[in-house]
Amino acid sequence: MATDTTPVQPESDDDMRRAWRMFRLPSWPATFEQTIEDPLRLRLVQMHAHRLAKLRAAAPCPAPVRVPERRSQALPSIRPTPAGYVDHKRAAAGDRDD
Repeated sequence: MATDTTPVQPESDDDMRRAWRMFRLPSWPATFEQTIEDPLRLRLVQMHAHRLAKLRAAAPCPAPVRVPERRSQALPSIRPTPAGYVDHKRAAAGDRDD
């Protein structure tokens, strides 16, 4: 069973450099050119660049911003207290209507 080991080419050189900047480890060489001389690091950068290119291509257009509808009143309506109503908790606490 043969597998295809040819590396997937990213969209552009810019994708490669962006992937290198984003996923570079402190132990890697200081420059992009030195990093891609190592076949293993080159393949890692290519994988990340390919993923970034796919994400950028598949990114949907941002949805328009929806402004929520405002209600006519900021606070909920307060029902009037019925005549003869006694709040037993307030009465037990000693709070009296003035």
